[in-house]
Amino acid sequence: MSPNRLRVQLNRSLSRHRLRRERRRFRPDRTLVLADHWSGSVQQFYHFLLGYLGPFAAYAQAHPGEALAVRDCGPMNAWIDAIRPDVDVTTVSVGYALNTMIRAADSARILVGLDDPARFRRRDLVGAAAAMRWLMGAEDVPPTAGLPQVVVIDRQVTDPFYRSSQSETEMGGQERRSTPGLPAAVADLPLAVPSRVVELTGMAPAEQIRLFSRATVIVGQHGAGLAHMLWLPAGSTVVEIQPPLVPGVDHIFRELALALGHRYAVVPQASVHAPVEPAALASALRSVGVLSST
Repeated sequence: MSPNRLRVQLNRSLSRHRLRRERRRFRPDRTLVLADHWSGSVQQFYHFLLGYLGPFAAYAQAHPGEALAVRDCGPMNAWIDAIRPDVDVTTVSVGYALNTMIRAADSARILVGLDDPARFRRRDLVGAAAAMRWLMGAEDVPPTAGLPQVVVIDRQVTDPFYRSSQSETEMGGQERRSTPGLPAAVADLPLAVPSRVVELTGMAPAEQIRLFSRATVIVGQHGAGLAHMLWLPAGSTVVEIQPPLVPGVDHIFRELALALGHRYAVVPQASVHAPVEPAALASALRSVGVLSST
């Protein structure tokens, strides 16, 4: 054997020995919980809520007292920070999570995400919603307590995070989609029940859950905010303002609404930033019985 070939083999053996030694040395003191979510990024609310937080909540509830870790989720860390204090969880960097998967895979748990519209199952979704209520300390909210009953989501803010190098997607919030004129269009409608137009950015997670738990109608543009239909009582109403979308994502919230047992109506929107047509909005709300007959 030539000296060069021998040197290569010795270096390979040494590298394998060092790798085994490092793996033995690297033993995380927490269970890293990750989710095999359907698509997108868990830095975006829809994929975070259904693709990651829901499965994590069910795991945490089933494993009381276990020290847990989750990956950094950018702006969604506000939900992780709001987890009830008796759940021992910490946030780790994406690099650390990857390192754990490589060097100590037995310390990681990979859960199945719930964000794939082809796999929506009412039992799974309702179970995840209940687990997340528990995780965020927002359980036991009477569905009919308080007002409003119609919640209208109007995105008005773009988190600066989505313009940074840490963002896994190109944009978010109002820059991605918007609904000009929505508050005025809603204000002019003869709604049969009280309503409220909300911007959810900055609202505490438990407050968001309680807000939609008391509602029976949710109105919003195609986007992550409609995932809050999870908290509506079964048999509620979802009205989606839908701009032109690529095939494969245009049906997500319709499928989610139907899986949860809600009524569904759609309001066409000319483009992702086009004004909302008051007549189209009124027609959709009338079709599901939300407008007053007087």
